[in-house]
Amino acid sequence: MADFKEKLKNIDNISQDYAPIDLELVERAKARSMEKNAEMQAKTIKVKMPFWKKLALGVSLLSIAFCSVFFPIYYSNLPDQPIYYSDKVLSAVSEQSEIDSKLSDVNFEIFAESVNYTVMNQLFVETETQKLCYFYQYSIDLIFGDTVNLYVELAKNATFEFETYFDKCKLITEISNVNVNYVIVSGVENNIFAKFTYDSHDYFIKVTYVTDALSRLEYHLTQLLND
Repeated sequence: MADFKEKLKNIDNISQDYAPIDLELVERAKARSMEKNAEMQAKTIKVKMPFWKKLALGVSLLSIAFCSVFFPIYYSNLPDQPIYYSDKVLSAVSEQSEIDSKLSDVNFEIFAESVNYTVMNQLFVETETQKLCYFYQYSIDLIFGDTVNLYVELAKNATFEFETYFDKCKLITEISNVNVNYVIVSGVENNIFAKFTYDSHDYFIKVTYVTDALSRLEYHLTQLLND
């Protein structure tokens, strides 16, 4: 027991020999350490980006910005793709009085029958909506024996099955101040196919001729455009 009391006395003597911890001094030491770290970071040598890398980065950023603005505008302003109408969705109107009635509000005049021609007219409309699609005329030249198939598109931004017959019209001529694309196809029948735009309508014409394709095309188009 005496030994234990002696140990306690020694412990008290040791604690009296040490001053209590100065907390303010500890905080100042921490603050000084942080200042040293900040000074060391400020003295760290910074590696500069080469000029060509800066230029490349700038160009890349400009390209990204341009594309993000240009492409949405470009694609939003693209023209709509033409609507394709197969013959299956169309109906033919053959009564001339009904044709005239349906065409009354359209800027299009029918190629009139004359003493030199016998003519059959048809108006093709979309069966479901009765939308005007194209005018068709078949005529026979009673003097020269030519037969003429004429198509005039009335629907805007539309394509039709008959247009495939005119895909090869690559040659160009001018008739009645109108540029005309055409192709001559010889075989069992001699045909000249032609297409052009007149009064905001697209025209397609096939002439089955006996002799001299271009002169017969010019003759029929002159009759048509100057009627």
